[in-house]
Amino acid sequence: PTSSGMQTQGIAETLKVQAPPGERLLGIHVKPTMGMRVMLSTQGQRELATSDLGPRLTKDRPGHVTKLHDEGDACMVQWDADEEAEAGWYRTGAYGHFMLRCHEFGNSDSEILERVAKEDDEVRPDLALHRTSFKYM
Repeated sequence: PTSSGMQTQGIAETLKVQAPPGERLLGIHVKPTMGMRVMLSTQGQRELATSDLGPRLTKDRPGHVTKLHDEGDACMVQWDADEEAEAGWYRTGAYGHFMLRCHEFGNSDSEILERVAKEDDEVRPDLALHRTSFKYM
């Protein structure tokens, strides 16, 4: 509660986003970063169940962010399950949808830089943002 006695709500509660405990959603709990390791969120698995961008493509394996939408509300992801398949765009806040969660492993600065270097030698993630990305926004 605030000093006025009002209960403040987080963005997840305001947007009515249901995330299991411990699931760090890109766009709510974690700021999306180029090269970041991700997986489909619970919402993403449910809403993309029959989509070509859903579990059939990801095969419950992680991927990494290859592009960020200008407004930060969507990311392009290349999935490990099929590196030949074209990467797809996933919402990280657009229209109140949060399709991605941060993967538990593979998100150190050096791992992110290595993945980004493979994608494009010109692109470098903002590691200052990454270092704080695991804190609640």
